Amino acid sequence: MVATDGTISTLLSTDIFNPVDVAVDDANQVLYFTEEVGSSLNRVSEVDIGGAPIVAQVIAGGSSSGYAGDGGPASAATFASIAGIGVGPDGDVYIADRGANRVRRIDVGTVPYTISLFAGNGSAGGTNGDATTVANFSGPKDVAVAADGTVYVADEGTNLVRVVEGGTVSVFAGNYTSGSTGDGGAATAAQLNSPDGVEVAPDGDVYIADTSNNRVRKVDVDTGIITTVAGNGDCCGAGDGGPATAARVGNPVRVDVAANGAIYIASEPENAVRLVDGVVVIADAGGPYTIAEGDALVLDGSGSIAGPTATYSWDLDGDTVFDDATGQSPTVALGDLVGLGLADGPAGPITVAVQVTEGVVSNTADSTVTVTNVAPTATVAVPSSIIAGTPVVIEVGAIDPSPVDMAGSFTYEIDWDGDGIVDDTVVRPADSPVTHTYPSAGPAQLTVVAIDKDGGRSVPIVSEITVAAAAEVTTTTTQVTTTTQVPTTTQPPTTLAPSTTIVLTTDLPATGSGSSTPVLAVALTFLLAGMALLATRSARRT
Repeated sequence: MVATDGTISTLLSTDIFNPVDVAVDDANQVLYFTEEVGSSLNRVSEVDIGGAPIVAQVIAGGSSSGYAGDGGPASAATFASIAGIGVGPDGDVYIADRGANRVRRIDVGTVPYTISLFAGNGSAGGTNGDATTVANFSGPKDVAVAADGTVYVADEGTNLVRVVEGGTVSVFAGNYTSGSTGDGGAATAAQLNSPDGVEVAPDGDVYIADTSNNRVRKVDVDTGIITTVAGNGDCCGAGDGGPATAARVGNPVRVDVAANGAIYIASEPENAVRLVDGVVVIADAGGPYTIAEGDALVLDGSGSIAGPTATYSWDLDGDTVFDDATGQSPTVALGDLVGLGLADGPAGPITVAVQVTEGVVSNTADSTVTVTNVAPTATVAVPSSIIAGTPVVIEVGAIDPSPVDMAGSFTYEIDWDGDGIVDDTVVRPADSPVTHTYPSAGPAQLTVVAIDKDGGRSVPIVSEITVAAAAEVTTTTTQVTTTTQVPTTTQPPTTLAPSTTIVLTTDLPATGSGSSTPVLAVALTFLLAGMALLATRSARRT
């Protein structure tokens, strides 16, 4: 076993004879391997690598050869000449029985394990069709299983890679003739030369150990196009440190592909495992970031190490789902930050993360965002006319960059007369009316401070106002004068009412007096005037 740090160790060393191939069930931490020593040993073993001690247990075949046992316990089956092995997504094990021209399957979900025929009617050839009755193989060397259960078989004798889907065998790569042509075109039109190995990469593409061509080739499962990814056709063992396609890769017999796209090649004549470097992705989330509430957030993933086709996804709300922003250095607007909980301060440090992906390779990194509080700005709207003794409505308000603050209430400290003492403290929304009555006329200085929910205080806003005096009622004087004249006559004088002059002066007080005296005075004035008039008329008649 070679660890990811490059150190090698022996996993198993006792009672193993000529191991041919190895496959790992990652989900269940089980390793399977095949051994073949001519007609004396053909078997499959299982190792639980998730526990201790590491011990191999034979699950199929043994110290004999021959094709037998399908439909029964795997432990009782025999193989004609065992070769490659693969593990399906359900954990079942597929074995290339090269000597029997068949592919067989071990069902690990049964107790005991059972074995059955999967493909090949036993005769040698390259006929396609029904997997178990019509199709035949010619010395199948290896088998690989995709995530969807599709099975690929390296069929050495026909110079093909065959595919088994839905119980039918067909050609996946190769045109039956040996050769090395066809790169850049359809895989089914290309030539292969005694392929020994086949593998499905994590992204679904299929890699072929094109043994006698001294190359590793790849078929894109989406386009069906075949290309060479390692080897220049010559043998052997040269080119390390240079381009993979310029290297000499001698008779590759097995190939495997890691999650980061790295290709591992087993070269039999070189007694070596060769490596084609995969994609290196190192994420860098930038930061730490500090923004004021109300500001947009500009992220920076430019410190990441990745190829030009890499994608960048961000998690800003801590739900471990990278769906809040995309791009290497995106700007997240205030409206989006509101829903992510990053629009109001003080808050933080809050963890944010970026996921950088290139192909099937991903890497993540964290950073933090701190949101600072910003004090509001106070506003005041004063009416144009303020009269002493009359209630007046003044609008106080606040402007805050945080939508969260604006949706809530502010505390307003109000100094009505400018003496530096807070006269009123009210808690109101961003724009609110406040009523006040100035008791006397004259200049006044109104000062307002707005305070947000986090304690941020605005700069005091000062308004110089003038309070007008209340409207005055003019004092009037009412004067009534009545004069009685005695006419000239030859008649003897008669006793007459005396000449009377009545002058009443009434000073009416300003509005608001509660006394009834003015009313009585006016009534008396008119009464006396009327009496004088009657006296005058009476004298004339006389």
